[in-house]
Amino acid sequence: MSKENVKRLSKSTIMGYGVSGIGNTIGGDLFYSWFLFFLTSVAGVAPAAAGSISLVAVLWDAINDPLIGSWCDNNRSKGGRRRFFMITGAVPVSIILILLFTNVNLSGGAKVVYFMLMNVLFWFAFTWTDVPTLALVDNLDGSYDEKTKAKTSWTFFLKAGSIFSVSIPPIMIAAFESKGLATDKAWTMMAVIMGIAMFLAYFITWMSTRGKEIMPVRTEKTKSKFLKQYVDAFKNKAMRNSMFGVIFLYLGFNGVAIPTMAYILNYNLRLNAGTVSAFMMCYTVAGVVGSLVLGMISSKYGQKIGSKAKQLAIPSMIYGIIAVVGILAGSKRTVVLLVMIALGFCCSAFHLHGWNLGLDAAKIDEYKTGEDKGCSYVAFIGFAFKVGGAVGMWLIGFILQCFGFNSELASQSSNALVGIQICFYVIAGIFMIIGAIVLFRNPLTREKLDAIMDGIERKRQGLPVDESKFSDLL
Repeated sequence: MSKENVKRLSKSTIMGYGVSGIGNTIGGDLFYSWFLFFLTSVAGVAPAAAGSISLVAVLWDAINDPLIGSWCDNNRSKGGRRRFFMITGAVPVSIILILLFTNVNLSGGAKVVYFMLMNVLFWFAFTWTDVPTLALVDNLDGSYDEKTKAKTSWTFFLKAGSIFSVSIPPIMIAAFESKGLATDKAWTMMAVIMGIAMFLAYFITWMSTRGKEIMPVRTEKTKSKFLKQYVDAFKNKAMRNSMFGVIFLYLGFNGVAIPTMAYILNYNLRLNAGTVSAFMMCYTVAGVVGSLVLGMISSKYGQKIGSKAKQLAIPSMIYGIIAVVGILAGSKRTVVLLVMIALGFCCSAFHLHGWNLGLDAAKIDEYKTGEDKGCSYVAFIGFAFKVGGAVGMWLIGFILQCFGFNSELASQSSNALVGIQICFYVIAGIFMIIGAIVLFRNPLTREKLDAIMDGIERKRQGLPVDESKFSDLL
């Protein structure tokens, strides 16, 4: 057994890295859970235009994500390849988050342009900060299973933090309103608190991982080329499968299911702020439980179950079936709650395993070239989930517009309520099932991954490698 396979990570390193999950959930979950609702119900943006705002932003991310991934992989800062981006992006992304939830006094077209610009800036700053943070786990000095523990810690903090970023906003906004603030100003104050917490989360991780990041020796001749990484990633069979699988999964749960929760709770069930928070709390607690249960299963039985793709596909398929069947019951509290609990549990599977799809696929590239391109591959996964999320949010806006949703009305028409149900149950469930089917076909099994990592180590030692177990991936 190689030295890499027996290295352990300290508990402080595992926990310290995990805290950054709070930053991720504030940036990601707050956006997907509440931004579309904020645009249509507070800022007064038409549903179709609100969905298009996120769709436009992803066009920039087509260049943005791989570009930042390339910069990160080629960075030689003494402060660390990954940690440098974490600390330099923490302040800007927190400020832009506040601006994202600020209702500006502009005309309809100018307001749409403003939110498009804020969306683009937010995702650039968020990618700058968070993608290198996600890639950092693979550069911590520990074995694959020890890094899985660090990732489990990150997932736990992320899901625990989602209680703050997903469940608490309605209560915070209601509290500010009770103090005399206008509704839109109350949303901005909520974003201020979230922005401060976001910065602190990344800062704590930056401090606690100081001196813990491995800095691989790379020469100028082997410096990664930005455009070539597009081609190399798409040639990678495992990565290609992962990207398509993630697009469908994220379209289903982050693009459609999660943003629609606010609509079905407020308009179909007509719940007050406290009850909305209680339902959201059940969703987030299910995610916390899921992160612990699925993390434990992965650590103890991961080799028997198989690849990260399979461990992600199984809960995604289960949720997809539950969601599609749920439409038969309509807008009943117990059914909506059950689907939200299943969604929370399923989301923890993606946060635990989804990003690892990129890191694992990068091992194939590392075996062939000797270069660690983990951050670039994580960035490609980030691009895939943003494509899925943006298309999903655009789809919600389009469907709600077609079904007659009117942001000026406190009570929506029966047709609009049906449109919300179709998004929450059917659209989300179908795309989740498709994504799960794609990931079940991922060619990178755990056995092949172990053989590749062993091959990387043997190459470093100048020893021969038997490629028969993974030759189909080369």
